[in-house]
Amino acid sequence: MARKDPLSQTYAAMLGANLRRLRKERNLSQGRLGLMMGTQHPRISDIERGRVVIGFDDVAKLCRALEVDPADLIDLPSITLSDHPLPPERHARP
Repeated sequence: MARKDPLSQTYAAMLGANLRRLRKERNLSQGRLGLMMGTQHPRISDIERGRVVIGFDDVAKLCRALEVDPADLIDLPSITLSDHPLPPERHARP
């Protein structure tokens, strides 16, 4: 999954699940969606599986391609910092 920060993982997983649902509702293949936003099938697959954390530029491209608002892809108010603390650091012993 994307990065080790639980907050990033939750963001990536939620965005990916919503992207997959919206894409399928519109009967689009990953390849077709990739063409619509100027990328390729593997990138869409990685996003849908939560393997990458995308920036707002890519969110904007997805929104335009799917004709949805950003809130349809990611419900940011539902992701809270307090629910996703960082795991304790583990240091190698000397």
